Amino acid sequence: SVLHFCDAGLDKLHFKWHGPYEVVEKKSPVKYIIKDALDGQLVEASVQQIIPFYGEEPVYDDDDEMIQSRGEWKSLKHGTFVVFKRHDDVSWDHLHVGEITQAYNSITGAIEILHYVDMGPNDRTWDPAKSMEKRRIFVEYVDPEGNSYTRKRNTTQLIPGSTEFRRKYALQGRESITIIVKNFNRQTGGKIPSDVCMKVKDYLKKNDPAPEPSQAKRPSRSR
Repeated sequence: SVLHFCDAGLDKLHFKWHGPYEVVEKKSPVKYIIKDALDGQLVEASVQQIIPFYGEEPVYDDDDEMIQSRGEWKSLKHGTFVVFKRHDDVSWDHLHVGEITQAYNSITGAIEILHYVDMGPNDRTWDPAKSMEKRRIFVEYVDPEGNSYTRKRNTTQLIPGSTEFRRKYALQGRESITIIVKNFNRQTGGKIPSDVCMKVKDYLKKNDPAPEPSQAKRPSRSR
């Protein structure tokens, strides 16, 4: 189940969370068809407009790990950047970089992140072998076909119908994430700070499922 962020009835200037809705179709990486649980109405919603719903009240697991995670999420500052791993990623070393555009909401248990990515000199090619210290990250856009691209220094035209890749992430469940590095700022030219790159390398080293002493340093698969 999900909640849908939309206008509040007759007042088109104010928005709030409605639901719950059931996800019935994923049309693209950023577009979903959801169904109202009460009247069965189908609605098209972007990924920025929905968040997971766990019941009328936030469901908290009061073990030490959850308490620590909740405290970390509350410390995330609006407008700063994070490196994170999505729990629905298949690859253990596939990391993401983004800007906190909505701080932690204790009611929904969610944050919103605007994804940034290095899509190469042509703004459309992601190289998973490129090391993090060499990456130059810019806002990730998604065209109507679900393809990602960037606009370095706004030199690339915005494709009609494109949206910034913003996504809500929940503290619990499959839509959750692990924060690797938090509250840093992107440097000039889209560079990631060197101390952030070092922390990412430490994370990858500690979490490699099958480290080999003679294995060459592997690049981060961060986007």
